[in-house]
Amino acid sequence: MFVLKQITTVNDNFLYQYLKTDFFNREVLRNVEGGVRDYQFSTTILRELNLVYLRIEEQKKFADYLSSIDSKIDIESQLLHKFEKQKRYLLANLIYINKLANKYCFCLSNSV
Repeated sequence: MFVLKQITTVNDNFLYQYLKTDFFNREVLRNVEGGVRDYQFSTTILRELNLVYLRIEEQKKFADYLSSIDSKIDIESQLLHKFEKQKRYLLANLIYINKLANKYCFCLSNSV
């Protein structure tokens, strides 16, 4: 394990978002030694990666934008989970109510 020394020209949040990208992952896999499951990631490989450098102001804008998207995705995922839970509840109760209605329902057309 190694620790990256903080560079003042790289926004921490930008670096975090960048390390999560498919582009970065492809670069890592292209440069690592060993198989896909058992690779050695060293500082030498890190130095050889084609990293994208932007001005610090642009890094902050990108990082803030991507963080807000991450937050939005988290909120939407939570809402989706709650809606799915509500749907299961409603469907379960709908079946129960239909059973009760069929059991105790009298048809008016037959009584005339």
